[in-house]
Parts: sequence; C-alpha cells; structure tokens
Amino acid sequence: MARPARVRLRELRRRDLRAVTAIEADRNRDPWSRTLFAGELDRPGDDRHWLVASAGVTVVGFGGVMYGAGEAHMLNLAVARAWSGRGIGRRLCEALLTEAAHRAATGFTLEVRASNTGAQALYTSLGFDSAGVRPGYYPDGEDAVIMWLHDLAPFAEPGTPDLLVEAVAGDTVHEEIPPPVGHETAQPHRPH
Repeated sequence: MARPARVRLRELRRRDLRAVTAIEADRNRDPWSRTLFAGELDRPGDDRHWLVASAGVTVVGFGGVMYGAGEAHMLNLAVARAWSGRGIGRRLCEALLTEAAHRAATGFTLEVRASNTGAQALYTSLGFDSAGVRPGYYPDGEDAVIMWLHDLAPFAEPGTPDLLVEAVAGDTVHEEIPPPVGHETAQPHRPH
C-alpha cells in the first residue's frame, strides 16, 4: 500500500550535488556536470536561484533560474524518474516563478527540447507561450522550443511549500545524509 510522502522545496546546497547530478545524468541526454552545478553555487551575487525538492533526506528533483536585465531564464529543471508524474516538476516551476515575481522580473523564459511534449504541456498550463525555435540548440542537434511567460502576477503570492505525493516501495533515488556540523563540504552517501 502506498503511503503519502511530503515533498519539500528548499535551497540547493553543496551536499545535494551528488543526487542532483545523478538525476541530471538519468534525465538529460546532455547532462550538466557536477563541476557546472558547483560553479552555479559558487557564483557571487544573487543572479541565480536553485531549489531542490526532497522527500525526507532524498533529493527527488531540482530547478534553477538565472536573472538578468529584469528577466528570469530557467537554466535547468529535472525530477527523478521514479518520482515523475506526481506534480513535483510543477511545484518546482511554481516556486521559481514565485521567486521571479518577488524579484519583479518582467518576464520568464526557457528552452525545452522540441521532443519533450510533456514539459511543453506543463509550461503551457502555467501560462507560457511558444515564442519560436532555436534550430540545433542542443549538442545532439535537436531544436529547442523557446517559451515565454510575461505575466508573473499570478505567481506573486507564494503557494504551499509542501506537496503530498504517493510514495511506493523502491522510490528512493539517493539518500543524502547531512554532514556533521562543520563538515559541510563532505559528500556523505549511504547506499540502500
């Protein structure tokens, strides 16, 4: 029997990088490296905003946005395969859109693979419109659909921070064990 699992959103931390890069490697044909994610965390200033979705200590998704010229640009978003289809990607998007609204962004853009019709449907349901195509955008030559959302007002009020989803046996993708205080750069991992 499935049991409800509370999925919480929080800021991405260095100790999450192992789980994030594992999800990324599984979900994207041209995955970002751990070094690239670490570089995002190390950037000075506040022009980036990264979140993870976690069920207990298990990271089940992530998303990140870059800010510039008064606009927000989705850099990456993925949900662990075992947890997809449960509203986690939507909740991550809504939280990132809420942050963009609070930062007074005048628009929010992203690129999505032309073949990723599920993600396109999600973004359309959130109010995004297709604004064109970037031919051969991805390293494998696939086109990207450019999508824009210009009215962030509906996201100015924060939604619920948690999401209850059905968890089933075997759902755990990675278990990140918090490091001891003072050892935040350690990358502990306990296999199941």
